Amino acid sequence: MKRFQLKRPTNQSGNSLPGCIIVIIIMLTLGGIAVMLLITSFRQVEPHAVQIAKIGKWQDLGAEINPYQSWYGLFQISEETFSLRKVKLKVKEIYDHSTEGPKERTEIQIGIKGNSYPIFLIAGVEDLEVGNIEGRNHYNTILAPDRLLEIIYPWGDYSLDSFGSANRMVGEDTEPEFSGYGIKLIHKNIQQLLLEDHYFYGNGPGLVWSGDLDRDGKLDLLIDCICEGPSTNMALFLSSKADKNELVKLVAIWKWEE
Repeated sequence: MKRFQLKRPTNQSGNSLPGCIIVIIIMLTLGGIAVMLLITSFRQVEPHAVQIAKIGKWQDLGAEINPYQSWYGLFQISEETFSLRKVKLKVKEIYDHSTEGPKERTEIQIGIKGNSYPIFLIAGVEDLEVGNIEGRNHYNTILAPDRLLEIIYPWGDYSLDSFGSANRMVGEDTEPEFSGYGIKLIHKNIQQLLLEDHYFYGNGPGLVWSGDLDRDGKLDLLIDCICEGPSTNMALFLSSKADKNELVKLVAIWKWEE
């Protein structure tokens, strides 16, 4: 069992990939007219790294996005039917030009062509198939400590067991403070710890979506793991990437703040 950790994408040497913007200026002369082409490379990530994202405008908390990968969106069709479709990702990087010195990226704006709004976006998973997928939108169901949430499908019965201690009430809002929080995924005789030693105020992490995203007849999960104040770490767990004696594997994290 591995502790849930938030990690920035790394290169093969294990070092964090550079968060830089590379601009190449090419001058062409066409019929006496000078044409300037700007080719912008977004923050670098591994070419085939698994990535997830959501549509919207987000404050920069270090999210790395490669818009040139093959991106898919998961769209809700009915209560228990979802559609995985290829999408064209549009990413705009917004910089702070109000101060002297190097300009820092402060926000990113993510969108896709069309008016449909997917539950989330994903890239970098091999052999994803477009089409309908069986699943459930759990609408960020809170995984409160000492709560057992059952997830039942024709191909398997699962449950999420949350645990932790409420230490005290804080401030005027009387929000509970939890420590030692964790989540276990249970299926048949296998129990896997997904999250442990977690600390937070308020309601805690929530289950966003469950289903068979990778079409292997086993459960995949999207969990909203609140970790640092208003920021959120949306974590995708896939069964097809799981190691021996595991049910799922953490494959991607989307860290953002509205």
